[in-house]
Amino acid sequence: MTDSPTYAHRAVKGYLLVLIFTVLAGLAGYLFRVILARQLSTVEFGLFFAIFTFYWLLEYFRSWGLASALAKFIPEFLAKNEHLKIDNAFKLVTGFHLVTGILLGIFFFFTAGFFARHYFHNQTAVLAIQVFAVAFVMRGVKDDLRLFFQGFQDMFWYAVIYFLENSFLLLVVLPLLLVTKTALAPVLAYVIVFTLITILSAFVMLRKRNPFKTKFSYSPRLVRQLWSYGFALMLGGLASMVYLYTDTLILTYFRSLSEVGVYGATVTIGMTLTFLTTPLVAVLYPMMSELWAGKKRSLLRENHNRASTYMLAIVLLPALVVFAFPEPILRLLFGEEYVAGAFTLRILILATLFLVLATFQLNTLNATGHAKVARNLGVAVALLNLVANLLFIPSYGMVAAAATTFASYFTLFVASTFTLRSRLGFKTPWLRWLRCTLAGAVGLATLLLAKFVIGGPLWVHVGVPVLFGGLAYAFALFLFHGLTRDDWQFFLTHFPFARRLAFWQNEAF
Repeated sequence: MTDSPTYAHRAVKGYLLVLIFTVLAGLAGYLFRVILARQLSTVEFGLFFAIFTFYWLLEYFRSWGLASALAKFIPEFLAKNEHLKIDNAFKLVTGFHLVTGILLGIFFFFTAGFFARHYFHNQTAVLAIQVFAVAFVMRGVKDDLRLFFQGFQDMFWYAVIYFLENSFLLLVVLPLLLVTKTALAPVLAYVIVFTLITILSAFVMLRKRNPFKTKFSYSPRLVRQLWSYGFALMLGGLASMVYLYTDTLILTYFRSLSEVGVYGATVTIGMTLTFLTTPLVAVLYPMMSELWAGKKRSLLRENHNRASTYMLAIVLLPALVVFAFPEPILRLLFGEEYVAGAFTLRILILATLFLVLATFQLNTLNATGHAKVARNLGVAVALLNLVANLLFIPSYGMVAAAATTFASYFTLFVASTFTLRSRLGFKTPWLRWLRCTLAGAVGLATLLLAKFVIGGPLWVHVGVPVLFGGLAYAFALFLFHGLTRDDWQFFLTHFPFARRLAFWQNEAF
């Protein structure tokens, strides 16, 4: 356990770095969606969201899980000083993605009319589908470059690239919206930004490490290693895309584009919670792979359980705020016509709590060489989700989409929890999770009570209950021992800015 402080410092440093840029990127991404919702009609916003979702689902057929395989195997190759394998792996993965991206891009460019007429039911979608095909080609290479940085645990560039991508999207779409207030504006923005980010990422990578300096050496063993792991991830990733995106795809076919637009707004807000935890997952993924390869199993279990508890504690408060105030949030961010999605948003925000924990647990399985197990879990849940979507969305629309999403995430959470216990011997921190949940119940009760009592302007009606609810939640977390003195000590030890607060420690307890 002597390595624990080293891994903890690396994890915390990486988490804070990625968190800062992820939050900033999230804000830029939010402004991007908000501006689109304000500038476009609900039909055009729905059309863009539908095309975006359509191509994002196709990405998993093209990627084969190979970019994530790079992020896993690079630290393992580094630990074994096998640098030539790193260069060869990058060339194999990037070449595969470039070729498949071009082939699929050409296919959808020439079949855009068919999909516009028979699926999107909107003939004006043809040009947007064709232009987005170019962005689809660029995305594969862009993602390979970003995950190359993650594999080397260069979390600065891993985080900065994501921030620049969303910031550039925001800056580029503004002048485009002056030219056309259709779905074509954000689609063109994606093409321009993906091209710029790919060039920038390649420039940075070549300055830090040039994998093309070495001669390519074909290795059947390396190909099998990448493809077998990537294939398991692809099926698992495709499964996650089913329960993340098929609701929107089925909604697009059976319901109006206007309803798709409203649902897109609720999904955008609902996924906010992942901005807070995705950085920690990204930082821990290569570390868990390294710990597993080094046979440091007890340290892996300890860090996993601590991280999962912290994730739950982090996401509960913002989830409570959204659950208590869906109407004002939708009205403020997207406009009055999107308030119809308030009940849907409540369901999605609860669903995302389970998604956060399930995603982390599936990533732990992937990082420890159990990608096939994670894939099987994902596929089983995805099939159930697909069937439920087909049964209920045509009749009940976006409420059914949210309900099936909740059921899928909950099922995935339960299944991944028990799989970690049976496969890796992880002792599930049920008691700590329960204590965090009880603290959340106290915070929610305080929020709703304050909301009922306090009126006035929007900032008072929302702000004061959020303040009281947040304080009640924080107090209850420590009162119920969801977070303990050991967690406080961990915070003081590993968060640099918190060391200055150490003199408060004795008074706080």
